[in-house]
Amino acid sequence: MSRMNAICDDEHLGNLHSLYVGQWNWKAMFTEQDRSLAYLEDVVRRIYAAILRAEYLAMRVLFADQAVFAKRHPLCA
Repeated sequence: MSRMNAICDDEHLGNLHSLYVGQWNWKAMFTEQDRSLAYLEDVVRRIYAAILRAEYLAMRVLFADQAVFAKRHPLCA
C-alpha cells in the first residue's frame, strides 16, 4: 500500500476538483493457485463489502446490496 499526495495543475477547478490530490493505492499479489475466476470474484465481493461499510448512510442508496458480475459470452473472449 502506498499514499500519494500531488498537485495536478491540469485539472479543471470546481466544486468537485481541486489542485490537491491525495490518494491511497494498493496492489494485491496473486499466487498461481489464486488465478481463477472464483478467487477474483471473491476478492471483488470483499472489496465491495468494505466500500459499503465505509460509505455514508445517505450515499448507501446509490449502491446495490452486493457486487454483480457480468459474464462475457465465450465466443467474445
